[in-house]
Amino acid sequence: MRTLYEAANGVDARLLHDLLAQEGVPALVCGEFLQGGIGELPAAGLVRLMVDERDYAAGRALIARWESGPACGDWNDVSWSAGSVRTDAADVSPGPGLLVLVLAVFVLLLLST
Repeated sequence: MRTLYEAANGVDARLLHDLLAQEGVPALVCGEFLQGGIGELPAAGLVRLMVDERDYAAGRALIARWESGPACGDWNDVSWSAGSVRTDAADVSPGPGLLVLVLAVFVLLLLST
């Protein structure tokens, strides 16, 4: 087994683990539960994604493709139906998003009491 990626946390590791699994690259997440020991353990390098030596090149290629994807604020520029960059990104208006979700949870909490 060889370390393919050192993740910032267990969520990142699981995200990449699932991406690799979808592409047929078996991987193992190591150190995922050590995050609870931060303070007693070093805060970095705890969570790693491990693969067999024969899957290392394919895994690195997938992670490189994932890392070169759109940055967090750039998702509105991607045309999901065609997989190409949108030229009319100014026409895309943000949806109600998080505010509606928070209000819905608040109302459900009020109704349940």
